[in-house]
Amino acid sequence: MRKFLLASHGTLAQGMLDAVTLILGKLPNVGVMCAYSQQGYDLTKEIESVISSLDDGDELIVITDFFGGSVNNEWMRHLSGGHIYLVAGMNLCMLLELFCSKEGVEQAIGQAITLSTTNMRYCNPLISATVENDKF
Repeated sequence: MRKFLLASHGTLAQGMLDAVTLILGKLPNVGVMCAYSQQGYDLTKEIESVISSLDDGDELIVITDFFGGSVNNEWMRHLSGGHIYLVAGMNLCMLLELFCSKEGVEQAIGQAITLSTTNMRYCNPLISATVENDKF
């Protein structure tokens, strides 16, 4: 079974899941990990708990807030099992694509990353270009 975990510093992961739920409805097999949002939070213990809850045959796609952060770095230590896939740079476009994909895990991740990065735009020049074109 394919499972997803949104993992972030603070409550970003929960906010992302809230936004996805607003658009797609409630999704099965999606969890959140809001690191350091409570005093005494132990990231390593939380990760070990998630891993121990996986069944044989489960695929876990972990999406973290950013590459190089402590959440992502700690998950990197647990990738040798082959059934955990780690993606850094969580954004809404990426999540929507991942959650809707019926592709194999590697292809789904690749497509989600491509779509999410090509969806990023600096919009001010687009407005300027529209104004210039409207003058004619």
